[in-house]
Parts: sequence; structure tokens; C-alpha cells
Amino acid sequence: MSRPRILFLQSSGDLPTSFERRIEAGGYVVEMLSPAEVAALERIPARVDIVAVEHSSEGADGLVALSRLAGSAPSVPFIFVAEPGQEEAAVEALQMGAVDYLFRDAESTYFELFPAAVNQALQRQRLLNEKREAEAALRESEDRYRTVFESSADAIMLLDSRHFLDCNNATLVLFGYPDRESFVGCHPADLSPELQADGADSRTEAEKRIAQAFEDGSNRFKWLHQRRDGEVFHAEVWLTAFPLNQRPVLQATVRDITEQVEAEEAIREANEFLSTVIETCATAIFTVDEGRKVTSVNRAFCEATGYDPEDIIGKPCDILDSHPCIADCHLFTKSSSTPVSGAQCELLTKSGRKLKILKNTALLTGPNGRITGGVESFVDVTELSEAREATEAANRKLKEAMAKAKELAQEAESANLAKSAFLANMSHEIRTPMNGIIGMTDVLLNMSLSAKERDYVETISRSSAALLSLINDILDLSRIEAGRLPLEDRPLDFREVVEGVGQTLALQAQEKGVEMIVRYAPSAPRALLGDAGRLRQMVLNLAANGVKFTEQGYVAINVDARSVTDTQVALCVSVTDTGVGISAEQQGVIFEKFSQLKSRKPNAAQGSGLGLAIARELVELMGGAISVTSQVGEGTTFEIVVPLQRDPEEVAVLPELGDLSGLRILLVENCALRRDVLGELIRSWGGDCTCASDVGSAWTVLTAGHQADQPFDFVLVDQALPDGAGLALGRRIQKAGGEDPPRLILFSGVKGRETAEEIRDAGFVAFLAKPVRASQLRTTLTALLAGGAVAVPEENGLSRAEGGPPSRASVSHARLVVPTDVDVHVLLAEDNLANRKVAQVVLEGMGVRVDVAINGEEAVRQFREHTYDIVFMDCQMPVMDGFEATRLMRTFELADQHTPIVALTARAMPEDRQACLDSGMDEYLRKPVGKDALSNVIQRFCFGADTEPLTLHGEAPDVVLRPEQLRDVSSDDADVIRELVSAFFSGAGGWVAALDVAISSEDSEQVSRNAHALKGSAANLGAGRLQRTARSLETAGDAENWAAAADAFDALREELEHLKDELAQRGWLPS
Repeated sequence: MSRPRILFLQSSGDLPTSFERRIEAGGYVVEMLSPAEVAALERIPARVDIVAVEHSSEGADGLVALSRLAGSAPSVPFIFVAEPGQEEAAVEALQMGAVDYLFRDAESTYFELFPAAVNQALQRQRLLNEKREAEAALRESEDRYRTVFESSADAIMLLDSRHFLDCNNATLVLFGYPDRESFVGCHPADLSPELQADGADSRTEAEKRIAQAFEDGSNRFKWLHQRRDGEVFHAEVWLTAFPLNQRPVLQATVRDITEQVEAEEAIREANEFLSTVIETCATAIFTVDEGRKVTSVNRAFCEATGYDPEDIIGKPCDILDSHPCIADCHLFTKSSSTPVSGAQCELLTKSGRKLKILKNTALLTGPNGRITGGVESFVDVTELSEAREATEAANRKLKEAMAKAKELAQEAESANLAKSAFLANMSHEIRTPMNGIIGMTDVLLNMSLSAKERDYVETISRSSAALLSLINDILDLSRIEAGRLPLEDRPLDFREVVEGVGQTLALQAQEKGVEMIVRYAPSAPRALLGDAGRLRQMVLNLAANGVKFTEQGYVAINVDARSVTDTQVALCVSVTDTGVGISAEQQGVIFEKFSQLKSRKPNAAQGSGLGLAIARELVELMGGAISVTSQVGEGTTFEIVVPLQRDPEEVAVLPELGDLSGLRILLVENCALRRDVLGELIRSWGGDCTCASDVGSAWTVLTAGHQADQPFDFVLVDQALPDGAGLALGRRIQKAGGEDPPRLILFSGVKGRETAEEIRDAGFVAFLAKPVRASQLRTTLTALLAGGAVAVPEENGLSRAEGGPPSRASVSHARLVVPTDVDVHVLLAEDNLANRKVAQVVLEGMGVRVDVAINGEEAVRQFREHTYDIVFMDCQMPVMDGFEATRLMRTFELADQHTPIVALTARAMPEDRQACLDSGMDEYLRKPVGKDALSNVIQRFCFGADTEPLTLHGEAPDVVLRPEQLRDVSSDDADVIRELVSAFFSGAGGWVAALDVAISSEDSEQVSRNAHALKGSAANLGAGRLQRTARSLETAGDAENWAAAADAFDALREELEHLKDELAQRGWLPS
């Protein structure tokens, strides 16, 4: 650290050199200026820390020097040195800005005092500088807050315990007040209707919420507000307490959430509507879980089979003793690739009568795509069985062929790897006809159908989707074997993934009387980068295996971090069960394909033997390892260790809400492992958790807490306590009452026996299904602390929040599609390979038969040889363009014949549309043409549907790629996308080469033609920037502006490279 520098301004120059040496010996650097040098000095140098000004009645006047120089260094302290008897001069010096003064009397006294005076002056100046900086920072902070306050789009107000003190402009707009003066002074109840949605008095409730915010520091809640004109709206309110001018105030932030509330109500009504439709439809419907046990039936099923719901729910579906899928279940056996769609078979009713039925099935999947069960529907077709004899004969031949194929497959076992590689390349070939089936069912769903017809079609739709999902599973397995399974690297919340597995298997475990427990170590990172679907599949396969072979006890999923850095984590996932165990012999082969555990139960379902093998393949594909430890009769533990990248931005992880520090919670849970898991979780949030294993010990703890004036805030109770004691404990606590009784939360299985009314009557204010998600528990505690409400279960044992997304068949179909009972034959005339491929994929996906022509001349020839329902005509084609082809087609038509011809063009000016109509075309579509546009035109011209003509597309988006456009036209099929991309680049290479030559030779026509072709293909691909650049090049070529054309061509090649990079990152660029 450098020594302080002292500038000494002498008045007489008679100071001895010993004085200077003594000061420097005290840790200072001294610079002495003579009177002459002082007189010449105009300002204090920047390097000086303190100035001593000497004053003498006979020498130089120190007051003059101080007056002249103090202003040049306002942050440098001055010490005034005078002779004894010059007190008035010293006082005047202080008034002029000096911080201290000394009298030069006896030399020894002066030398002793001078260093101390210098130290004191420097400290005083440092404190003064710090004060100035703090005041400046405070002013800046206040200015910044005012700026945020005024510019915020949210309504922000300041209020004390009763009135508003200030507001921003957004507040005036939200509540309809003309100015601040009319708003300030209002009470919060003045901005509310008299009563809230729950019937509470607004003024009373508002004062409670305000008081709670002052007490807790913040409060967040939903509220009914009212604008000045009387309009009532739903709002979300945040109250935050802070001091303002040493006075406690609240900042209130109000946001209008009316649309959100209305949307939630609409979803609830839609779910009720769907339940009513299923129960009242005339088609028999029943559902099964993953173990093929019946979980629900509708009224038509009971009427057809004679079974009451209680007779069959919970029983294996083979009680019907007729389905051909029992021996080889199409729902759950991956070796089958034949859909159960429209299958005719026999069904045995309760009375023993056999029915011939037409049956369809579909898989039910959870949020992450994991199969959770299936749905089956059937109708009685006994009277139509004779009409199916020819079909049954064909089926026999097919079975013979399949048997022969199976025999050949066994002979070719040595070529298994080649088989896997072949299957991995068959994705598009298998999915294309499936897309046609799905498209045709979508068409039917948009037609006017009776309830029974709609149910048939929806069943076909569900079955098709189920088959497609099954095919995807089979192809995934083949890709793993062939080493071609891609892994995603996207943000994920791994705790949500693991807890989702637990909830997926909860019902199956509950029905076996097995506890499903999930622990995610609080210290383990959650925000990761990886393939959430594949990670979930690994854990689910292991946990499902545990549930399958466990008859009592528990299955526990545990996640810990083995090693953690700023960028990576090695996660250890273990799945432990208390099941039958695995012998040492079987442990050696358990991860081999088609290896099945030997069950102690006769005829027990063994599965395909692929679950553990797939888990091992996926773990190893991610660079991890899997192991198993087990003792026969004592249970099994599978352990996965997998390295994953951490997500520094934590995109997929929602922030934890609410401060639970110091919250006193009593956990009443008879399962010791779950007790430990939940206790650890609550304590990691700062809560004070006490555990009890039964009602007696719980009541003892509650009583002790009350007597010690340390009551509990919450009591968490497992419904599965012995003899139904969970609800009994709730009623006992409720009956005891008290000034501030604890709030009760019930944990229950997915299918609880108690009704919502019984749970509420027992005093419980919230209900959570086991295994409890950490985020749900924390959200529930936070909501209840804030005075909110939490849903309790409906009659089926689940709260509304627990419901999954609607099935594909239950979602309304917004698109117009082609009816599947009508054969629509179209001619597609398009020379551009990429554009032709896109349109063909879309049309065939809707079930339309498509003939293609690559120029106008070929289109005219096919038009003369065949009859078409509609013609889609590109306007710019080689040999003969679309305008000339249309005119020739019109000359070949008979007087009573008119085939609709629809233009496909990338041009958008009104005169372009008119040119198409003048040539004899009936409609005009601008590229890129999507599903909706094509379906709209077919509906209008082929079926007379009352649809509005589609408007022109807007400006091309300023993005490298719109991936949703490719997913839409390909039905989200990666292989189809790669095929479309390959077709695009096949044409793009030729157009770029032709453009290079045309620009060099200044050939305007060729520049315009090739740029136009590239522009249309880019539009169909969703490459917005490339489309815009090609348009600029086309415009420059038309204007013969060759400088602009050269610049646009350079930009076009650059955009092509950007497009390749984007496609490669998504795995869509063909190798």
C-alpha cells in the first residue's frame, strides 16, 4: 500500500530539514514548496493526499494560498499552520474549508502534534467521501425504483394498513381511474365488489390479507376486483412489506387473470362432458391397467355382458374368456405388430351366452408416453358374422403366411443384427400407411355422424394411435440393437421425471397392497440436460419390474448424487423392492433380451423379457452402468449410475414457492421408509418435522405441543393407518378445536375408498395422492399458509389436479379433413421435387389418392387419360407452364364436366391471382401450402362444404427455420422430415449453380426463374430467412439490378449454410 503524500506550503522557508525527516519517518511522503513555489502554484496536484498551509505574519499569507488553492482539490483536506497568537486567522481558515489547524510554537510540541493532525484529517476526509458516495447511491436506487414503478406493465400500488398512498399509470388503466388524485386515499375494498367469490365480505377479508402481509412480510392470493365502471374481474395480488421513510408500507402488484380462470372452468366442463358421453354412449367400453385388470366399465358394457361393475372391476380381462388377444395381448406385447382394430371375435357373457363382437383397442399412456393401460370397445355383430366368412378365409391364409414367416425368422436367427438394422430403416414405410388410416379417421370425425358411428370411428382412431405407438416401441428396440437410437439433450427436471414414474405405477402397486415410495435427495441437482423420455423409460422399467414381483412391503425409488461439479453430475438411481428376490444364477442373465424371471406363482405373467434389457442398453448408451444385488426371499435392488450435464439456466425447474422456515409439522405415517423420506424433505425446506407412527403417539405429541404453547401448524396423515384410523384422527383433532387448530392434509392411495365429503367432514383441507410429489406438497403447504384452498378428491379418489391430459380421441378435431368413405383422386402438377414431396405427404396423410406430374405437358396427358376430382397446378413449370396446361385441360372437358383446378404459386400480388382465374383456374393458394389449406379446398370443391376461402399467407417469418411447420406436414415423423429435407437440397444445389451462372451472364429471366423456384421450396420447408433472401434476389433479377443481385446471392448462400446447421442440430439433415 502506498504511503500518504503531504504537500507542505511554506510561508518563510525556514523549517529545518529534520522536520521533514521526522514526518517521513512516520510513514508519509513529504513535498516541501518554498514561498516562491507556492506563489506560482495554480492548483493542487492529483497525487497529493493532504495539504499543510503555513501562515506567517512576516512571510507569505497562508490565507491567500488557502483561498486560491482549496477549490482546485475539494476532496483533499487542508491543515492550517499558524503562529501563536493568530487565532483569528485560524478560525478564518476553518471557515474557508480547512479541516484542522496547528500553532507552530515550541518545535518539539509542533512535531508531536503534526502527524496526529494529519491522521485525523485523512480519516475525517475518508468518512466524508464515503458519506457522499452512500448518499449518491441512495438517490440512484430511489430513482431506479421510481423508474421501474412508473414503467411497469403491471398495476403497482403503495398502501398503508387502510389506504392507497401512490400508484403507477398501469393501475389507473386497470381500474379505470382518470388520475392519481382520484385514486390515492381509496381503501382496497373500494376496488372490490361487496362480496368475494366465496361469499366473504371484501372489506373484512382485505384487512385480514393486509395484516397478514405486514406480519409475514408478503402475501399472495387471488381476489375479485371491480373497476370504476362496475366491471368485476379476477386478479392475482402480491403484497410485499417494506419500510418507506421509516414507515411500514405495502407494495401491491395486481394482475388480471380473468382469461385464465375462465379457461380452467372450460376445462372442467369439458371433462364432465366427456364423462357423460362415455357413460351414455351405446357402445360397450371398458378399460384395463397395465396388468390387464379391468379398471372401469360403462353402462352399455354391463347391459351387453350381464356383469355389474363390482363383479368385474379389479378382475383380469380374460374373465370374458373370448378375446384372441389374451394369449398374445396386442396391447402390451411388443412382439405383435398387428392392430386390434375392427376385429371380430366371441365374448362370453356372465350367463354363459356367446356373443360375436366387433372389437377395437387402444393404449393409454401417461404424460411422458409410458403405457399405463388400455381401452377396449365392442359392439354385437352376431347377425353379420356370415358376411365375414370370406375375410376369415383370408385371415387363415394370412396366419399360415405368418407361421411360415416365423419359421423363416427362426432359421435366420444368425442374421439378427441385419434384421435390426433393417427394421430401424423401415420407420417411414410402416408409418406412411398408418398415417393414412389416422388421416381417414380424422376425416370421418369432422363429418356429421351419429353417436354410435362417432364412437366406432373414435375407437378406430384410438386403435390406430395405439398401433402406431406400439410400432414406435418396436422400432426403438431395433434402433438400439442397430446402434441408431438418437438421444435428446434438452433441459429437464429429473425429480419430476422420477416422481412421475412413481405416480404412474402407484395404482398398480396399490391394488397389490404394495407401497410405492420415491425419494429424491435434497442435495441432488434437478436441472439437467438429457433425454427425459429415455431416462423415464429406464427407471420405469426397473420400478415396474419391482411391482410385478412384490406381493407385500414396498417398492422404493431413490436418487442420490455420486459426484457433483459445476457442469456435471453422476446420478445414482436405485430401485429397491421387498419382493421374491433373484437367485445368483438368474442375476447373471437378467439383463439379456427375452430373459424372464421364474415366478413362484403358477401361470404368473412374465412379460416380454425386454424391460431390463432395454434399461441396460439405454444406460450404457448414456455412458452409465447398471447393477443388481438380491437375496432370494429378501428383495432386490437395481442401481443405475448415469453421468449427465447440468443445466446452468435451470430452464425446466420451477422455483420453489413459499418460505416454510420454522413451520411445525406433525407427520403421522406407519410406513417407516416413507416417514424418513418425507421428514427429510420437509426439514430440507426449513420446516420443523415431528414424526409419529400411529394415532396414539400422534395424539401424545399434539397434546404435548399444545401444553408447551408450541402448537403444530400442519398435521400430515396417511389414510392407510390401521383400521382406517387416519380419518378418525382427523375427526378427533377437529373435535378438540382450539383457538388455532392445525390444518390437516390427507395422504391416500390413487384409488381412495373415502368420498370427498367424508374427507372434508373429517376436517381435512387438502388431499394428496401417494407417492406424494415434492412440488405438490410444497405448493399445498404454501397455498394453505397464504389462505388459499386446495382441492380434495372427487368420487373417483383423485383431485382435479391429478387428472391427466385428454386422450387423442377426446380432443376436438379443428381441421377439416377428407371423409374416409369417399375416394378422392387428385392430380398434383409440380416440377419442384421438394414442393412435390411436401404436398404429396400432406395429401396422402389425409387419405387422398395422388397422381403426380412434373410439368404441364405431362399433367395434360394424365388429365386426358384419367378422371380427377381436383387438380393442384403449379404455375411455373418447364416444358409447359400451369397457365397453358389449364387452358388445354378446359378444351378437353365435356359440356357437363368441370374439374376444379387450384393454382399453387409463390407469387402474392392481386394481378397474379387474377392471371390464374383468367386462365381457367378456380382457386389460388400461395405457397407454402399446409394441411388446413389443402383440406379446406378439397372440402369446398369435392363435398360442397361451407368453408371460407383461405387468405394469403403473411410475410415470411424472420427465422432460420420454423420446425413446427415440418412437424405439422410430416405428422412429427423424423424420417419423413429427413426425406423432405433431402428433396429440398437435391433441388437447391442445381438452382444455386444456375443462379451463379445467370448472375455472371446477367440473364434476368434465369435469375428470376431459379430464385422463384428456390423461394417456393424454402417456404414449404419453413426456412423463412432463405425465403426472404430468395425473394430479394428474384426482385433484383426482374429489375436487372446486378449489384443488388450479387449481394443477395452472397446472402442466399450464407442462409443456406445457416439452414444446414439448424437442421443438423435437430438431427434432420440426411447423412
